[in-house]
Amino acid sequence: MTRAGEQRLLDALVDAPSGTLTAAELAERLQVSTRSVRTYVVAARRALGDVVATTRDGYRLDVDAYWAARSAQRATDRDAARAPATPSERLAWLVRTIITATAPCSIHDLADALHVSDSTIESDLVKARAILAEHDVRLVRSRADVSAQGAELALRRAVRRLLVDDVAARTQAIDVDDLATAWGGEAVRSLRDRIHAVLEQAGLGVNAASTDVLVTHIAVMADRVRQGHTVVGVPDVRESPSLELARERLSKVVEELFDVHLPDPEVHYLGFLLAENALPDRLSDGDDDGAPFVDDRYVALVRTIVDRVRDVYDIDLSGDRFVGFLAMHVQHLDARARSRTSSTVPEGLSIRDTHPLVYEIAVFVAQQLQHALDIAVVQEEIALLSFHVGARFQGLHERDRRVSVAVHVPRYYDVHRALSRAVDDAIDGIGKVDVVVTDPTTDWARVDVDAVVSTVPLDAAGLAVLRVGVIPTVAELDALSDAVRGIARRKLRSRVATELVDMFDPALFSRGDAGVGSDALLGILADRLAASGYVVDGFVDDVRERERMSPTSFSSGAAIPHALTTDAVRPGIAVHVCDEPIDWAGEQVRLVAMFAFTRAQRETMGPLFEGFIHALVSADNVRTLVDEGTSYEGFIQGLLRVL
Repeated sequence: MTRAGEQRLLDALVDAPSGTLTAAELAERLQVSTRSVRTYVVAARRALGDVVATTRDGYRLDVDAYWAARSAQRATDRDAARAPATPSERLAWLVRTIITATAPCSIHDLADALHVSDSTIESDLVKARAILAEHDVRLVRSRADVSAQGAELALRRAVRRLLVDDVAARTQAIDVDDLATAWGGEAVRSLRDRIHAVLEQAGLGVNAASTDVLVTHIAVMADRVRQGHTVVGVPDVRESPSLELARERLSKVVEELFDVHLPDPEVHYLGFLLAENALPDRLSDGDDDGAPFVDDRYVALVRTIVDRVRDVYDIDLSGDRFVGFLAMHVQHLDARARSRTSSTVPEGLSIRDTHPLVYEIAVFVAQQLQHALDIAVVQEEIALLSFHVGARFQGLHERDRRVSVAVHVPRYYDVHRALSRAVDDAIDGIGKVDVVVTDPTTDWARVDVDAVVSTVPLDAAGLAVLRVGVIPTVAELDALSDAVRGIARRKLRSRVATELVDMFDPALFSRGDAGVGSDALLGILADRLAASGYVVDGFVDDVRERERMSPTSFSSGAAIPHALTTDAVRPGIAVHVCDEPIDWAGEQVRLVAMFAFTRAQRETMGPLFEGFIHALVSADNVRTLVDEGTSYEGFIQGLLRVL
């Protein structure tokens, strides 16, 4: 970066016919003193390196060195032209400028470039110093000059961190177009699609978030290599055919798009980035192709946690593919936790309210990881864990609570088979055709299903009968899907209502002004459960640990505190209805229901827990329970109504 005076001096030397000008000649051309000329020369050397030489005949410009330095400054110039408008943009620009500068930067020059005061730059440097320290990068001051010192890999990670934070602060997400604008080049826009193509050819896959991670790392890599920096100290990765193929092909793509040559250490670094962010399309035990992507100790840890999930929740998540992919995720989560960073949750993908049991298992997994790895797992990471758990668990869970359907159709060639397939497709995920009946004399009292789909009028001994044509229309299949979904909801609600009501006890119910905060109320409800013989000492400690992992309050005005274990003596729910809202992790709560589950309830815990939460995430339902819950009897009547 050069200021106006230094740039005028450099322009004069570029235009000099002989290539050399004395101090007096330069002073005359620039209309300044010879002392100012000498000041400009020193400043130009500080900004661009040894581009101005002092000879017996005066000052001479090393043209090749000058244009090479100007080329290296193109990214900085683009940022300056972009005129950072917000504090986060300014901080990103400032750190990147200092790290990529070929010589120490003057605080005065930085202030001039950003059109801010020196004191603003000093304030920004305090923030920058804290951020860079997280990446083992030091800011070094020498009077008014500042520079960054650290290993090349650390410098790159710091640049990427600031770049990503800058873009995310403006868009709430990492967008490749924004990254391209910040970095200045179509190469960044093209890189995303090329990455997917290369990985697909190599039998690897990558999700959207990891693609953005790769794009930003590679963009920083290309920029640093262009400036003559090469990474050192890259961790080794275990080789595999897929990783080797992807690394070699992607290195050629990077060289083509960014017009740089990647030396061997950079190609090795590219393999490391792929091993951190890509996944093999297929993975099973003993698969050598998965070796570079996951460490055996994480696989062993995940297997142990899966066993504990089965022990606590009576839910079997085991499976080589699930364990392998979750182990890769945990490996990356561990690295993020130790570097005090976290991943982001894609917009609209929170399942805390919609699939509370899946989220609860994810919280349990996070707790186990915290204890085993001695790390802190933040809520964003719990949300990502819930996606992994949900992908495996939901299929098992849906099978357990699906609607069992019988298809009834008079036999006519293969009509019954075609109709069964059509019905199965229409109710996929919520029900399944378990029985096909073609005999008109069937005793329906002996058929164990929830509903019958029939092509003829039928009295099915009290079972719900859903009529369709022999060749059902799209409208009939849509109506069938809605009807089966309604049966599924009623089936769950009936089961939940009956078993939930059995968990309430007048001795566990109270209403009034809490007069205390949320933590103290946890203690009061836990003591009430203990006094009535529902739980043992120490229960409240487990409840508080669960709250620290992820608060159990909802925007609807309800909180459902509970432990992550099923160690209660008897199943019970302690309830307090607050006359005035209390603050619960930022939510205004008026209804608190503390759950205590037993090991004998593991099979029914999921439907009970989900059914209750689904009812209480509705603000209207919470208002109903608060309004009617002036007494225990009124609360139970209101609960049955909302369920």
